[in-house]
Amino acid sequence: MEVSFSWVSRRICLHRNMSMKWPHAGFTLMEIILAMALLVMGALVVLFGMHVAMVNARYVQQVQVAMEAAQGQLSQLAATPLATLCPNPCPVNPINPPISRAVPLNLPVLPGGMLAIQISRSAQDPTPLNQIPSLVELHVAACWTIPQGWQGEDRNCNGVLDGAEVDTNNNGWIDSVVMVSTRVGGSS
Repeated sequence: MEVSFSWVSRRICLHRNMSMKWPHAGFTLMEIILAMALLVMGALVVLFGMHVAMVNARYVQQVQVAMEAAQGQLSQLAATPLATLCPNPCPVNPINPPISRAVPLNLPVLPGGMLAIQISRSAQDPTPLNQIPSLVELHVAACWTIPQGWQGEDRNCNGVLDGAEVDTNNNGWIDSVVMVSTRVGGSS
């Protein structure tokens, strides 16, 4: 009889010892709330990171499309005869403002997109100023609107610096995030 009694008492002692080591089974309400708060904050950080990545991907896509358009326009200009590009008198940049015009970009990726084309006689051109130049500088800058405002010095994207727009680095060209330049030489 003693054996069976000791077995029951031992079982009770084990149960008491277990309950002393672990006074409760499960989590408290405070632990659950804290875990949920950490889970929600982690999810918000991940969602914010995804949003920033998507905005940056769209901006990179806009820059890529604008660069392709600017390079295409520059290639077309480089194939044009110098007499057509820069008729007499052709301004010398930065002494005189270059010949400027704007070409609209009808691309859904670039809202309000415009290419500012500037043409001037190169300062290294050896021909006299009263003749058609043999060396001209071509500059194409892209402008488009973004949620934060605009890209480049040409705030209204019309191809010229006017009103409150300034040439911030005083180089005589319209500067932008996307711009391509070259010199074209040859006989007129």
